[in-house]
Amino acid sequence: MSKHYGRTEPRLWTKPLRELTPDTSLGFEVIDYARQILHIELYPWQQWLLIHALELLEDGITYRYRRIIVLVGRQNGKTLVASVLASWWLHVDSQRHPDRVPPLRFKIVGTAQNLDIAREPWNSVKLWCDPQPETIEEQAAAIPTLQAATAKVSDTNGKEYIKSRALAVYEIRAAKNARGKPAARVIMDELREQKDWAAWNALSPTMKSFWNGQLWG
Repeated sequence: MSKHYGRTEPRLWTKPLRELTPDTSLGFEVIDYARQILHIELYPWQQWLLIHALELLEDGITYRYRRIIVLVGRQNGKTLVASVLASWWLHVDSQRHPDRVPPLRFKIVGTAQNLDIAREPWNSVKLWCDPQPETIEEQAAAIPTLQAATAKVSDTNGKEYIKSRALAVYEIRAAKNARGKPAARVIMDELREQKDWAAWNALSPTMKSFWNGQLWG
């Protein structure tokens, strides 16, 4: 067995309100989704993050955190976490509470200081679920279950989005173009590279009209 290096637990973090189990955190569900659907075994720190970030309040349905800020070194798997999370949001979480947020209104927005950075997790989600892959290699990487759950993928520059058959949408924008319609979930990649508060001020209020919204940065 290979030896693990590093620490699973971060230096600074918020303690949970109670023991974290599959009943008190949806992080366990995301880990199972990664393992069973995406065939990805997440690193211990990634699993720890998901379990703690997706902690539920005592009602068993509401996320404890509306904003999650993550700081880890480069090349440690941040993009993979964002990709897995976005895929799970799009295909699973978007349909969890249709009485409160119907899939039609469930929008995921990915942004960064430039579109290329925001596109990285989006490309992974696209690769897994694109119902019309363009190459043999893309077809081999696609996951039939997710392809069947995807209605459309748009690659048009500046208008990239993935729409599920349930009508939830995952789109990406450059930070300067982030202001827009309300979003249920937001990923702000490379947050520390932002030079001012413009992107944060544009995106952080977009969840106010959404029950149980989350922003990851």
